[in-house]
Amino acid sequence: MTAEELGHEYEERLRQLRAPRLKLQKPNTTYPYGAGSSSNTIEGQQVVSSLRYAAHLLPQESDPKVFAVKCRPRMARVLVARIVNKCYAYRVGRNFEHRCVDLGIISVFSLDHVK
Repeated sequence: MTAEELGHEYEERLRQLRAPRLKLQKPNTTYPYGAGSSSNTIEGQQVVSSLRYAAHLLPQESDPKVFAVKCRPRMARVLVARIVNKCYAYRVGRNFEHRCVDLGIISVFSLDHVK
């Protein structure tokens, strides 16, 4: 099996798995590999469960975004403190417009490398 055929097969499986989720749940939904029928095989169930597990690991559109910012050496901690202070100031209304605004930033971190 070539890489192109394998990729096409995985895309088809993923389309079949996502189709029931995207549509409204119908009572007579058919599942790929016979997962919903009485002729279930252990192999078919394992393939479906492993693909579902892998699909949960992929990022979704509703996931929060992660940005990596490069900065000068020894400035990472300072930038983290500035971003946290700015988020707090906007949240309590200490900005130019004096409005409470949520910037949507959940967390800020920096990596401390030990030399």
